[in-house]
Amino acid sequence: MSAGAPGDLCGAHDEVEAGDKNVELYFRKFRGCMISPKSPAAPLMGKPLPNLRELNIHLSKSDIRGKRILVCFCKTSERKSRDCIRELAARSDELRKKRVIVVAAQIWPRNEKQFRRWLAKNSVHFPVSILPDPWKQEPEQRASYRWGVQGSVPWLILTDTEHVVRAEGFTLNVLDDKIRGTATTKMGGKLGMPSR
Repeated sequence: MSAGAPGDLCGAHDEVEAGDKNVELYFRKFRGCMISPKSPAAPLMGKPLPNLRELNIHLSKSDIRGKRILVCFCKTSERKSRDCIRELAARSDELRKKRVIVVAAQIWPRNEKQFRRWLAKNSVHFPVSILPDPWKQEPEQRASYRWGVQGSVPWLILTDTEHVVRAEGFTLNVLDDKIRGTATTKMGGKLGMPSR
């Protein structure tokens, strides 16, 4: 569904499904185009995961101690992101048994009530936040930039149990391989890294 307006407003669009009611589209002041950062986002690979509170996700230390963290940046107005979130929701029990905590950050504004209804309808029980409108932020202020998102969404980031990033920018079809790649070594070193 899309709509446009004359004057200084740009268009708005969102994907909806048959039976959706009271769909709301949001118009923004036209800025010509989304301003890009001056330099590409820095990868997080090998670095400690930034604080999840920056994404408005609040987990206690006991919630994440000894567990891998999988972060999904998504834009659920796009089918690829919706499919990714649905698959993560369907696999949540399996991932929990593998000691993987799943969280997601919606990078594009949505009507929050409508968005929460969609999450409930799809049995999404892991934490999902809605990030501030990127049109209202300078490029370097956007969480997606600071978290190293360098391509299209969904953008996945996986840590080891020490919460060091071991994979980023991969697709769900290789998630199991990435999880195996963060297994604890039997030599007593950090996860994914042999001891010296």
